Amino acid sequence: MARLSAVGLLLSPIVLRAEDNAVLIKGAQGVTVSAQDLRNDLQRMPAETQVKLLTNLSQLQQLLDNIYLRRAAALDAEKSALDKQPATQEKLKQARENVLAEAWVGQVDASVQPNEKDLDAYARSTYKAEPKRFENPEQFQARHILIMGASDDNKAKAEKLLTDLKAGANFEELAKQHSGDPGSAAKGGDLGWFPKGRMVKEFDDALDSLKNPGDLSAVVQTRFGYHIIKLEGRKSAAMREFSEVRLQLHNEAKVKLTQEAREKAIGKLRSQAQGDTDALKAFVDAEKAKRN
Repeated sequence: MARLSAVGLLLSPIVLRAEDNAVLIKGAQGVTVSAQDLRNDLQRMPAETQVKLLTNLSQLQQLLDNIYLRRAAALDAEKSALDKQPATQEKLKQARENVLAEAWVGQVDASVQPNEKDLDAYARSTYKAEPKRFENPEQFQARHILIMGASDDNKAKAEKLLTDLKAGANFEELAKQHSGDPGSAAKGGDLGWFPKGRMVKEFDDALDSLKNPGDLSAVVQTRFGYHIIKLEGRKSAAMREFSEVRLQLHNEAKVKLTQEAREKAIGKLRSQAQGDTDALKAFVDAEKAKRN
């Protein structure tokens, strides 16, 4: 089988467009695969897969070989009259119906083209009606010192550190020296900003009781050990600005309108059909009888 000589064209879309009819592989009985054929297969794949194939010549060659083999096998099947067999004809019929039904759905989707004004109206209405969806929770900035382990000695060590802190010791320095949380210890115990409810309950409850920046908690026990927590700052829960969620809501509206259009079109088709319950029951009875 001939090796791929024009695959390099795929790496340059401008050149490829000029060579759509370039034959990339040619076999017996006039079976060929063109650049356009290869592109058509590529475009049915996810974008990341396309990029991977276009940068791996051997995998792209395999795809090209598969297209050729599929086409050559189909031609041989036709010559053997396999396409005339009832089972094959039924599968071809189903495949054709699936392709056309997919195209029909695409046409329905394409008919949905809401204007900016309608999208904005939906977005503002949803923004006002569902405020909880767009609320940033209360947030905290805090530091902590963790003495790992549940022993009495560890608790005593944490209590001693708390006494030192209340006497004026530097929290950041003690965190670097003594905290068992490697992620924050190097940063002086800094946990950054995080929403309420992110931490384990005992930690979260103790932090919630601190009101002013600089406040220290009592020694708090969790499953990790003993903590001393220092509040650095807190932000009240607040609504996100409409401008932050506008695009999200526009996209949501498009999906909703598209789904409604599909349901309407499908409903119209369904309303034109009339089932025969007696005939369906007779079918079920006949099929059951075959299996007994």
